[in-house]
Amino acid sequence: MVYCHNCGKKSAKGIKFCPTCGASLKPKPETVAPKKSLGKYFRIIVILAILFVGAMILGAVYLVFTNGASQSTGKSVDYAWQVDYTKLIANPIAKNCTATLKSGECSYQKPFYCDDGKITRRSDICGCPENWRPNGTDCAYAFPCNDGTLSPDCSSKNKSYQCLNGTLIQNATLCGCPEDYRAQNDTCVIIPRCEDKTIYSECSTNKPLFCLDGNLIEKVSQCGCSEGYRINAESCMKIPKCSDGTLDGECSPTKPKFCSGTALVDMASQCGCPFGLDILDIQQVGDRCVDKRVEQIETQAHTLINEERAKAGLSPLLLDSALSDIARAHSEDMATNGYLAHVNLQRLDPTARAAARGYSCLKYYGSYYTNGIAENLYQGAYGRAYGNVHGCGVVNSSEDFAACAVDAWMGSPGHRANILTTTYDREGMGVGISGSRVYITEDFC
Repeated sequence: MVYCHNCGKKSAKGIKFCPTCGASLKPKPETVAPKKSLGKYFRIIVILAILFVGAMILGAVYLVFTNGASQSTGKSVDYAWQVDYTKLIANPIAKNCTATLKSGECSYQKPFYCDDGKITRRSDICGCPENWRPNGTDCAYAFPCNDGTLSPDCSSKNKSYQCLNGTLIQNATLCGCPEDYRAQNDTCVIIPRCEDKTIYSECSTNKPLFCLDGNLIEKVSQCGCSEGYRINAESCMKIPKCSDGTLDGECSPTKPKFCSGTALVDMASQCGCPFGLDILDIQQVGDRCVDKRVEQIETQAHTLINEERAKAGLSPLLLDSALSDIARAHSEDMATNGYLAHVNLQRLDPTARAAARGYSCLKYYGSYYTNGIAENLYQGAYGRAYGNVHGCGVVNSSEDFAACAVDAWMGSPGHRANILTTTYDREGMGVGISGSRVYITEDFC
């Protein structure tokens, strides 16, 4: 049987034309199967081998770029360092480690560092990844706690807690406590306080109060006294002050004055004497600071007063040392406290000041008697004179200053009358100096 190549119908052998379509019937040439060749399979094997080797090389390069950082969730310190980079062949060009990681640079995968073609761990240069901390030149996993605190740090969000290996534990001794709490056996307990917020067993800011079992009690021996008070037995006593604000028992800024109770007294042995460019020839004599000008002015003024009395035909006045002490104390008080008046700051006039020191000026004249102290005052300064009488110009020596004062007194009717009173037979002359200011007190009896 043969098939018609035109219509596909079968016909008997030997017929030249197809009885159905009339097409010429030609026998179909036989096909010969080619011989099988082993070369084709060999080429396939070679190609697969090349692909495998290429894949291995690409994998190695990928590990170099990623530095082998594993994302394991375990807590083994070594879990992230699985790749042995010492077996990798570095790029010999310029001793770089890879095409993108040059020598002297850090990998984006900390702490790896390219050192002359070798990849090393250098946390001191490159730092560490998040949740890791430096450990030498390497990095160690810090086991963070759920609030983000790294082990073994104290938590900033949970005061008194420490992060240890991923777990927050209370460690108040190391990490402290929140406000109004204190550490007790590694835990925090609330701090008990008194009504003024003082902590139990501590001194109040309002001395001498002490907080004991919720109550404020006085405890002078432990808490002391507030400013301006001193300990007196088991209580605090207000410290008296002198007129210049100096506390009792302390030296005044105006040397050599010392505050005794409420009175300023000389105590050069404890407070010393003044010094400076405006202080001339000061010397300590016992508890007093003696300025040579004081004695010079007092002596010269007394001499000039008697000269004026002699001109008027009157007998000279004796210089009474006790009355001079009274006059000098008033001059020094005026110099210390900066005032000029016959009545002092304690409201004592000349007669009362003398009586306070036990001095009396009682005189009988047959049908009458007198009792009292008369007084002249003068205030001036070296280089300038001023006060309750007009000065006499420039003075630069003790003698000139004394003459200026006496001339000023003689030019004032009231002061002149005191100097020339016939019934006076003695006087006290006292000088007080504060810096360049000089005060003279003349008391008559």
